[in-house]
Amino acid sequence: MLTALFIISGIFIIIGLVVTTSNARYLISGYNMLSEKERSKIDSEKYIAFLKRFFIFLGISTLLIGLCIIYLLGERVFSFFITLYPLLAIAWFTFKSQKYYDGFRKNKYASLILIGITIIIGILLYKSLDENTIMIHNDHIEITGMYGEVIPLINIQEVTLVSTHPKIKYKSNGFAIGNIRKGIFNTESNLIKLIADTDSTSYLRIKKTEGTPIYFSQKGIKNEEALIRIQNRLKTFN
Repeated sequence: MLTALFIISGIFIIIGLVVTTSNARYLISGYNMLSEKERSKIDSEKYIAFLKRFFIFLGISTLLIGLCIIYLLGERVFSFFITLYPLLAIAWFTFKSQKYYDGFRKNKYASLILIGITIIIGILLYKSLDENTIMIHNDHIEITGMYGEVIPLINIQEVTLVSTHPKIKYKSNGFAIGNIRKGIFNTESNLIKLIADTDSTSYLRIKKTEGTPIYFSQKGIKNEEALIRIQNRLKTFN
């Protein structure tokens, strides 16, 4: 988390320091597509000064607020902040930049679109961070939450408790934020579904007759107890 925070904040600050009126045409998207005639209508010095102040402030504020959130509120809140704060800030910048050139007035629509996208991302992020649970039914077990699934007992080959999951090479479909990992991941030997929101010392490994094996560990769920309950249900089912 700290590494990501320093990199993102550093990028914003570097943008603010590097961009000048002489190189803006090469570096700034939209501005670099304007003709010389259109650029002459822009108050370039004030616009670039505004841009530089904005990105330097964005970088510094992202760093300071991010550090406070990490140490005071934790990684879950930080994941919301680092995703949504820059998007909302850039939407505000896009809207405010229209006063420097009439051609930027369409930016207010871009700002509204960006705010809408930010809201959608926030909702998806909130839902994805909900804790998954395991529910045991008569003929199936259900892993609730995002990337959860219903597994018929007849399709369960083996349920065991392991100390760790296979070494992950890269994410195939899902997300990883700090110690929260949910989705399909590629390992050195095969694909696995990993649903974990804590640095656990144990994982439930569910092997199915068909499909991707599941490694499950959630805060507040005692894996040992869950294992015994599932195994007992399998015995009575068989």
